[in-house]
Amino acid sequence: MRLLITRPAEDAAPLAGLLRDRGHEVVQEPLLEIVPLSDSPLDLDGVAALLFTSANGVRCFAHLSSDRSLPVFAVGDRTAEAAREAGFSSINSANGDVSDLAALVNNRLRPSDGALLHPAASQVAGDLKGLLEEAGFEVRRRTIYEAKPATSLTPSVIEAFLENRLDGVLFFSPRTAEAFASLAKKANIEASFASVTAFALSHAVAEHLAPLSFKAVRIALRPEQESLLACIDEERMTSDVETTEPPVLAAKPKEETPGPIRSTRRAIKAFLLGGVLGIALVAGAGGVLWPVLVDALKREMAADEPVQAPPSEDVALSVSRLEGSLSKRIEALETKSAVSPPGAVGVSADELGKLAERLAKLETELQTVAARREMGPALLVSVLVLREAGSQGRPFASELEALERLGGKDEEIASHAAALKNVSEKGVVPLAALERRFQAVKSDLLRSTQESDEGLWQAILRRLSVLISIRRTDVVEQETAGLDGAVARAEASLEKRDLSGMVAALSPLSGPAGEVIRPWLGEASAHIEAGQHMDALLKRALALAAAS
Repeated sequence: MRLLITRPAEDAAPLAGLLRDRGHEVVQEPLLEIVPLSDSPLDLDGVAALLFTSANGVRCFAHLSSDRSLPVFAVGDRTAEAAREAGFSSINSANGDVSDLAALVNNRLRPSDGALLHPAASQVAGDLKGLLEEAGFEVRRRTIYEAKPATSLTPSVIEAFLENRLDGVLFFSPRTAEAFASLAKKANIEASFASVTAFALSHAVAEHLAPLSFKAVRIALRPEQESLLACIDEERMTSDVETTEPPVLAAKPKEETPGPIRSTRRAIKAFLLGGVLGIALVAGAGGVLWPVLVDALKREMAADEPVQAPPSEDVALSVSRLEGSLSKRIEALETKSAVSPPGAVGVSADELGKLAERLAKLETELQTVAARREMGPALLVSVLVLREAGSQGRPFASELEALERLGGKDEEIASHAAALKNVSEKGVVPLAALERRFQAVKSDLLRSTQESDEGLWQAILRRLSVLISIRRTDVVEQETAGLDGAVARAEASLEKRDLSGMVAALSPLSGPAGEVIRPWLGEASAHIEAGQHMDALLKRALALAAAS
């Protein structure tokens, strides 16, 4: 795809490299210029921690202060990475938005620990200061840089839009989106967006794109760069599928084995365009599956996107024609038998009855084959809708019921569906929420126990390690036993987003530590088990769809 990056130059360069590695063509058009507002040193007296809501804030702070001893609380992983590159060692990432950052700070710190410094831009998104002050914290917001919007789009970018040489535009902040909408109107190029997809980091960003008529606006599942990149990969996969489909006027649609389904949402769109809603109704699961699929369809498709003719139309048409042909043949035989003169060679009533029975059986078999042929894609859509509900932490009882109806007597589907029933009413806790909850419970975990062989100084060191949030790194490689080793290995797995590794590291804990971590382990184990069953269902549904 040919993509336009609108981020400031400091952030655009590494992002462009990631996109090129994925095979995309990239054009950079920074719509915000980061301008430091002061060279005066910052007053850190009484400050307990730093709050960063952007990588630009980290870089400007690093220019003003050489202090790297304070703990950092970053809004997302990209901001946390910028802090790591700047030389900070104690870094906590909320992996979300401003409200997630406020929750993380509230869980890890106390108002009595000291003031919180938020180095920020002249304009900020969200009310981080207000959220934390409501919890009793003292928040000092210092404006250290300004993000100046561009005054116009460059002629080369305007020309690229007018000549339809761009497929997508990336937006990472509400101010960038707002600036782009204003500059596009100024350049009078809004009509060129009909074939362009906008990729927004969050709903707050997408709101500022509403005045523009993009082909579609795709919003990342989580407000972080990797999630937006995944969204772009999904769009490319769907575009490739759509552009390689045979024309509607082709004599017979070409049947292809579905490729790997990397995205729940994009796969839902592709198969819904294939007419699976109607198939689900024929299969007897329409009453449950219909509202679920319609809801997914509304989220995934723009209202003006044309729905393609169902690929199963040739099967239904063939069966319909066969019914008419059979009826005509039987009527002709009955007429011939009735008008045949005595002694002529005709068809007896018994033979006519047998022929009608055989033809009726053939008709039933053809209808069964047609239904089986289309059941694979219907099952696949049902599994994908189920996985989407599970990944968002929503109850999925109705989605599971629809899947069971579509699966019929398939033993493998029935087995995995039965295993999911016990968590379908409440759903499972999403991975991001589990990660945040672990960070919240970690302090209580580290305070929970003192090993029997610890001396006084060891106990004091353990207490200090809880307060300053520093963990040993050598315990991960050495598989050191005890609470420190378990927590260190869990944190190493957390960095890799390896939930199974975290559970394996923390499960052996017993005594007070085991009691503290038990509720979290239960939620994490339920998430892992549900994911395994859903993965198995997806594998089975893909196999059935390919076989059809």
